[in-house]
Amino acid sequence: MTLREYKKTIIQILEKAIEKSGLPKVELQVNETTRPEFGQLYVNTPFTLGKILRRRPIDIALELAGNIEPQEDLVAIPFQPGYLNFRINGTQLALKTLRESIIPDLGKGERVIIEHTSVNPNKALHVGHGRNLVIGDSIARILNATGHVTTVINYVDDSGVQVADILVGFLYSGYPVWPSKGKKFDQYVGDEVYVGVNEQYSATPSLEEKRKLILQKLEGDNEISRFAKEITVRILNDQLRTSWRLNARYDLLAFESEIISLRLWDDIFRKMKSARIAKYEEEGRLKGTWVIDQKTGSTDRKNVGDEKVLVRSDGTATYIAKDIPFAAWKLGLTEDKFSYSSFSKQPDGSILWRTSTKDGEDHPKFGGANRVITVIDVRQNNLQEIIRSVLEAVSTLSLRDRYIHLGYEVVILSRESGTKMSGRKGVYVNVDEALNAISQRAMIETRKRNPGARQEWVESIAEKIAIAALRYTLVKQDLDKVVVFDFAESLRLDGETGPYVQYSFARACRIIEKAGEEPIISEKSASLLNKEWESSLILSLAKLGLRIEESALNLSPKNLAKYTFFLSSQFNAFYERSPVIQEQDEELRNARLALVHRFKYSLGIVTSLLGIDTPEKI
Repeated sequence: MTLREYKKTIIQILEKAIEKSGLPKVELQVNETTRPEFGQLYVNTPFTLGKILRRRPIDIALELAGNIEPQEDLVAIPFQPGYLNFRINGTQLALKTLRESIIPDLGKGERVIIEHTSVNPNKALHVGHGRNLVIGDSIARILNATGHVTTVINYVDDSGVQVADILVGFLYSGYPVWPSKGKKFDQYVGDEVYVGVNEQYSATPSLEEKRKLILQKLEGDNEISRFAKEITVRILNDQLRTSWRLNARYDLLAFESEIISLRLWDDIFRKMKSARIAKYEEEGRLKGTWVIDQKTGSTDRKNVGDEKVLVRSDGTATYIAKDIPFAAWKLGLTEDKFSYSSFSKQPDGSILWRTSTKDGEDHPKFGGANRVITVIDVRQNNLQEIIRSVLEAVSTLSLRDRYIHLGYEVVILSRESGTKMSGRKGVYVNVDEALNAISQRAMIETRKRNPGARQEWVESIAEKIAIAALRYTLVKQDLDKVVVFDFAESLRLDGETGPYVQYSFARACRIIEKAGEEPIISEKSASLLNKEWESSLILSLAKLGLRIEESALNLSPKNLAKYTFFLSSQFNAFYERSPVIQEQDEELRNARLALVHRFKYSLGIVTSLLGIDTPEKI
């Protein structure tokens, strides 16, 4: 029984005690204590009842404790001024923790779509995009493990302004379609073509007219739109290689150009007009455009900007006019007009599907989820609120709990400058460059520890360390905290980092390998794990299910990242103080070995949910 199950037991016995005492029913919440001398869990229920009944909380705590049915391994202890704490028998907690570990089934088959990454196909992924990917991929892993049926979507904006910019570069600014040898195509396009063209617009205004023309051509079947597809797929393939390198996977690529081709917008647009959400502007600076009416969502009529324009005066749709029908499709609020075909095979062997306008193949179900989670940075807060408000207006449904924008703060390059990453300005660090730099450092350290190892093995371990370092850095902060990306900090292989967690796992594997036997835990051997640092490690291991549950319910992989570091720190404290292989007492040696096995098992589960590989040797 883990701490999650003990919390359930406490609620059950407390409900019976309240009924037996003739007290009113109240909502029960079991919390974790911060000091072990006060037990492991506690409730504030006496305070809640005290306010209702105008009685002293300590008196209610004493009454409830007296009416709680005796438990074999759980004791209720009233504390002043009115807390009711619960102490779990240490031997039973150790025995059950070392034998059991249950990942909670929270989803019960709920279908959830997670959209993440969705980088415009005009550049390589920079570290800011990497944060989006790591958050989204970790959430997908957590939800999938907790009984949800997940569909991970990577949205490909292959008909927007950024694509028009790079076509201007190829068609009118003389940039060659093939980069110099040795450079990835997505890096070449982002670093040279996209940045260069944006610098040219101010000096050559005629290029902006070319961009407007290209934007119109992208919404049709012509030579330019076909050229755009060729270029964007090449860039997308390179982006996917980077994403796969970071251990991400997807179920579906959704192409924006096909949303346009299938005219998914028309149905929603008609509904918006009918509901008087869309309004045609007949005067002013937005004359000739269709905009979202001021009464919709959080739209402020005095501050209408491009994101609230639906259709430009030249008849082309803005990105919000493409996002709205796509969001409706994800929620099952509109007909699924897509066909689907396989795009490629992913490193894990699964098929990556793509939307299509042609004859498709037999495929899994994609749209129409119970819940949709869109991972986009906080600068898109207003846009996402508008999308949800529009869909609520045309569907008359409440979507606040079904259409979720998971916003996160941006990545900046240094704390001093506070510079945000910008593809347009060429201010960024590419994910591949970051991984390569970290991997080179890790390779040196790995070679020092393993002087006789094969070079292929050293390179493989260094790559896994680099991925762990970057993923952990990008996921360990609160979503509302800016991540400061600093090469010197990211190259650290100790402290609160992914590599520290990996080294802890490898240390456990080394002990298990040297022991050469499978431990058998008994009540007697479990009772021997009574040192303070052993009890602390057992309690931390007992929290596995709780931490996974919290991360799933709050959509917060940061909780698991913090848990892996805390768990690893506690294990290393145990390692320094409690000998395992050298322990002379066979029963105690067996118990400690069982504790090492459980640590390895638990840490392996959590790191897999964070997309971090844990090699058995580093």
